[in-house]
Amino acid sequence: MWDRQKRRMDFYDRHPRLGTVPYLIIGTLVLVLALSTGLSFANPSAKVYGYAVSLVIIDVGMVFIAGLFVLAGRSLWREDRDSTYLALALGFSGIPVWGLLEAVCLNGTVFTLLPTLCNARPSAGWLLGVWFLAVPTVSIVLGFRRFLRDR
Repeated sequence: MWDRQKRRMDFYDRHPRLGTVPYLIIGTLVLVLALSTGLSFANPSAKVYGYAVSLVIIDVGMVFIAGLFVLAGRSLWREDRDSTYLALALGFSGIPVWGLLEAVCLNGTVFTLLPTLCNARPSAGWLLGVWFLAVPTVSIVLGFRRFLRDR
């Protein structure tokens, strides 16, 4: 891990414009979570609509975060063959897919038209959790294996 962090710090020293990307990712994540939490509890009588709006905010934020990961990850992959940011982009890309499915199934008309799709939401949530954890973990394990091989 120390070697990876050292290489990443050297990467950001070579690319000062990309040095703000981690701060933008953290700031976006905090802002999205704060906005979605505030909107879902803002009007207690409109629980479904507050939940739907918070899902849309989370989805838009996660797409933006995944884009930031790709922005920094492409250069990091080209120079150091470090796939961590690209794997995180893949992990974060599953959240908007699940959020879109959840928001679409909140509509009663779609629920009656596509009951099988909407009944798959609990399984999709578990699949999202596995996807979100497994993809970055595989990247980290492969990077560690390459580090041991190159030593």
